[in-house]
Amino acid sequence: MRVLVTGGAGFVGTNLIKRLLKDGHEVASIDNYSTGYKENEQEGCKYVNYNLEDLNQPTLFDKELFGVLDGVDTIFHMAALARIQPSIVDPTTAINNNFNSTLYLPSPGKITGIESSSSMLPLMV
Repeated sequence: MRVLVTGGAGFVGTNLIKRLLKDGHEVASIDNYSTGYKENEQEGCKYVNYNLEDLNQPTLFDKELFGVLDGVDTIFHMAALARIQPSIVDPTTAINNNFNSTLYLPSPGKITGIESSSSMLPLMV
């Protein structure tokens, strides 16, 4: 199965990726490395440094991003700002990162090809 893990360089995402790779899945990850670490990257997983908040701006898409999204069967959305205190201090950032970015994730299996970002627009509702 082709699997995408958001937040794959964080603690939870890293452990999930280890298990998915062990079980023989093809795994890719999107992470902005705001709290994750390059050192957590697992051999066999394709990593893309990207901020999910930018998924609502198709002009920012590139072939590398489409490559990890194309043909995905399942998305494990692990990307989030952890801890409660920062969300109290800056709720807008927490809402944008933890909730709104989820809305921009395309439905698994709905993405085909990497030729045109316009095919993504209907999925960005």
